Amino acid sequence: MFPKDMQQQSEKMGATLAFVVQQLRSPEALRVPLQELGARHKEYGAKREHYVIVVEELVGAMADVAGPSWTEDDTADWALALRLVSDQMLGPRS
Repeated sequence: MFPKDMQQQSEKMGATLAFVVQQLRSPEALRVPLQELGARHKEYGAKREHYVIVVEELVGAMADVAGPSWTEDDTADWALALRLVSDQMLGPRS
């Protein structure tokens, strides 16, 4: 599902997270781009159950990088934010 060289994927993920953070006060601007991103991920083979795993792993990685300054509130806030992003990417349940 992923290429050997993850540099481009890393850059795309960073750009997407930056876009989401920039649009926090305008969530309507996120709906269509995130649904389009989710549709592309579905074409790549991503399944609904993968999103929960990705959120958990991404939050864990962020905590590892932040080190001791990371709090349980940070974990809860980022997990909520990333779940909201993944919900938009998944679109309506069928």
